[in-house]
Amino acid sequence: MEIALKSRSAGLPERARAYVDKKLARLDRYFHEIRQAEMEQRFERGQYIVEVTLIGDGITLRAQVRNSDLFAAVDSVVDKLESQITRFKEKIIEQHRKPSPIREEMPENETESHPAPRIVRRKRYVMKPMPPEDAIRQMELVGHDFFVFQNQETGFMNVLYRRQDGDYGLIEPEH
Repeated sequence: MEIALKSRSAGLPERARAYVDKKLARLDRYFHEIRQAEMEQRFERGQYIVEVTLIGDGITLRAQVRNSDLFAAVDSVVDKLESQITRFKEKIIEQHRKPSPIREEMPENETESHPAPRIVRRKRYVMKPMPPEDAIRQMELVGHDFFVFQNQETGFMNVLYRRQDGDYGLIEPEH
């Protein structure tokens, strides 16, 4: 697996780089192929912030951890990713174990303990091209944590979202 390592503050020591490679290699066993692995590390306010994004087998996983020790942060972020992977795989297995609707004969008074998620509302709206700055204002007006819009600069559909730190993120398709 090829890992793209980024360090915003200080350079990543060779010992830490080897440790990251070793820890992220543990995640190989969960995937047929990991297409992309990125780790970003930065140091802010006395803490290391480690963010890892994995893309493989049609899924994208992301985890972020803050810790005063770089190695402990790497351990925690790998544990978080492992937990996400196992939860995802358990959901897939659970879906495959459900009986087909043709064979399923459930009494009317019996309900499922974990109902499958369903679409409960649909919205349609006219989408006019706008710059990301206008999309932020629009998102604030409607009071949502995300906003789908057509980017005036690129012509592509984008998703604007509010991050946990209060800033905004922009998801753009690759072209």
